Amino acid sequence: MHTNKIGALSLEFMDFLAERYGEDYGLGAVAIIADVIAGEDDHPTNPIVFSCSDPRRWVQVALLREGLEEAEALNESRHADAELED
Repeated sequence: MHTNKIGALSLEFMDFLAERYGEDYGLGAVAIIADVIAGEDDHPTNPIVFSCSDPRRWVQVALLREGLEEAEALNESRHADAELED
């Protein structure tokens, strides 16, 4: 079940990259961030876990930082679009 979710997201992301950059592009480091739902019903935990293909910590930090900045920019543009619709 979980591999299907990660696999589907990966395929969707690869399609997005192909649309954006064409078929001839390369990938550097790749990271996965997940909200894990675990624990007993009366004591649930939701840790955020991270895995990266590159073991260098500075690369991992850079990926997370850039991803955060892109997510924040996308969030701001969506809020701006929503305000224009009002």
